[in-house]
Amino acid sequence: MIKQARTQTDDLLKQLEDSLEGAALEELVQIGDFLWHFVNKANSVMGPIKLALRDEACDQITTGRLQIDGHGGTSCTVTIPKPSLRIKKGADLVALKALLNEKFEEVFEKETKYKPKSNIEEVCLSLPEELRDSVLGVLDSHENTPRVSFKS
Repeated sequence: MIKQARTQTDDLLKQLEDSLEGAALEELVQIGDFLWHFVNKANSVMGPIKLALRDEACDQITTGRLQIDGHGGTSCTVTIPKPSLRIKKGADLVALKALLNEKFEEVFEKETKYKPKSNIEEVCLSLPEELRDSVLGVLDSHENTPRVSFKS
């Protein structure tokens, strides 16, 4: 059954791919809508499969990789990462730093991240020219990829 379904799916996707060349915009929307539905349904069906495979891997190993073989030469790999430590939300690191003094730097790694505020353009306009130029000198405009979604 799976081998036949795979062949049929491959054939269907090849037909859709071939129909893209010269397709009208309305046809592209229709094909995109179909594929959107197909992918979402496939992801929905994958959910319980991935859950069962994760459960099986967790029963066999605590960390690392486990290969699970299926019928017809198929296989999957489940990777269980090592547990990681994170700082609890709301932790008072200022107080802890005062308590640990110089030992704090031995225990924690400092990571500072800056990002432009949403009103940066407005604020920059109010800055003196030399400061505004300094701020603009460290900024780069990044074009985000437009998102496409479908509604059937």
